[in-house]
Amino acid sequence: MILGSVGLFFFAAPVLKGVLNIGNIAGMIVSLCLLLLGWNLRRVMAAFAKLWGMRPAGHVVTVMLLLIPIALITLAVVLSVCIAKGAAEQPQEGATVIVLGCQVKGDRPSLALAERIHAAAEYLKANPAAVAVLSGGQGPDERISEAVCMQRELTALGIEEGRLYLEDQSTTTRENIIFSEKIIGENGLNPDLAIVTNEFHEYRASLIAKGEGIHSGSVPARTAWYLLPTYWTRELFGVLYELILVPKAT
Repeated sequence: MILGSVGLFFFAAPVLKGVLNIGNIAGMIVSLCLLLLGWNLRRVMAAFAKLWGMRPAGHVVTVMLLLIPIALITLAVVLSVCIAKGAAEQPQEGATVIVLGCQVKGDRPSLALAERIHAAAEYLKANPAAVAVLSGGQGPDERISEAVCMQRELTALGIEEGRLYLEDQSTTTRENIIFSEKIIGENGLNPDLAIVTNEFHEYRASLIAKGEGIHSGSVPARTAWYLLPTYWTRELFGVLYELILVPKAT
């Protein structure tokens, strides 16, 4: 019940900020299940004991019911390790920075985009020879493209405009990388990438880049603590989709 209560708090809190996606929906469902399990633990244990006594079918059903959550937990842990390792992958020296777009609210960056912008600014200041492709199109509720928004913010933070290339047509992470690769080729930039995005997103971005034959490292932006569980959980579904359902190039 304690786990369920804590989980429900963390996954429900982003809703107050207008964030509702498969990550916190799944998290709230699991948290509610834990709460119900804790509230009715004696009844559940009694039901399992009764089922176990129905040999041999009861044994098979009981084992299957236990294996399902164990398998799901194991899968989540393995994917989480991959996501964490992806965020720690260092870029090669001289790599071209690509900043992945995120929602713009009017003409101002959302919190996630602001986090990426500040991570990019820190990296570009620490690596004065590096250049960056700012990648992100304009959504129907955005006054300017994500790329232009990033350009404005980065120049305000002291990054020279001549170091920034704009890619303002993409609408997905895959398009971010593919369209940016075209700009990199057209301008003779280093094809190795230093991808700037939130830490939970780095692994999937690297999978997409690898699928396009691009080597990439990570420049992770920190996510607000109260949003991280939601976006991390959503990313588990995103990575599964990328690994299982996206056709691989032959």
